[in-house]
Amino acid sequence: MIFYLNNPLQQVAVHDEVNHLISARVQPGEIIQITDLKGLVVRCVVEKIDKKTRRIEFNILEKKTFKKPIENILIQAKTDKLYIEKLCEIAPIAGITTIFLVETDFSLKNQQLRLERLEHIMIRSCEQCHYPFLPHISIINTHQKETLLNEYQPVVLDGDGVKWQDIENDERINFSKKAFAIGPEGGWSEAEKKFFKEQKLPFISIGEHVLPAWLAGYTWSEIKNNSR
Repeated sequence: MIFYLNNPLQQVAVHDEVNHLISARVQPGEIIQITDLKGLVVRCVVEKIDKKTRRIEFNILEKKTFKKPIENILIQAKTDKLYIEKLCEIAPIAGITTIFLVETDFSLKNQQLRLERLEHIMIRSCEQCHYPFLPHISIINTHQKETLLNEYQPVVLDGDGVKWQDIENDERINFSKKAFAIGPEGGWSEAEKKFFKEQKLPFISIGEHVLPAWLAGYTWSEIKNNSR
């Protein structure tokens, strides 16, 4: 387990930042790792724990800064809230650096997504898998969607696309594409597919089975990682 603090170099955790450390039952003299989820990881020893004032002090023994990961941008159609939460739980493991949630024709309507909760899920996932970079997540409104697609020119995951094993035979597609788009349960509408084709976005199929939206992004990221 690695713990998140906004600024580990202050060598103190206070208020809400103390909660996870206390729940993990850290003790004075124990050596732990702390990250700011921006690439910094410090190895430190716990010096003092004051549960009454909710304050933990520690001394840094060693610090290391990791290189930023390669951009891996997911443009995810809004789907069931539970699926979005599952996606956020595995996004750090897949090395996804950015998630844009967009409204599509088959997205569930009138569903409230709380970015604070989704970010909290990703923080806990990063801590659990010792990943020192927190993915960025944002909700894109309908008016911004076209601009987003034009900017990133993503690969579109779709069952009718080029099989990923055949990418080398299609000069329009390569594994270095940093952005990819995934539809909701039910996939893309015909109108959306037409728009993607007009924008000359490449379509890729990642297999015969139709994966749930939260798992498709992880699967494509793993394919890309293993093909570099």
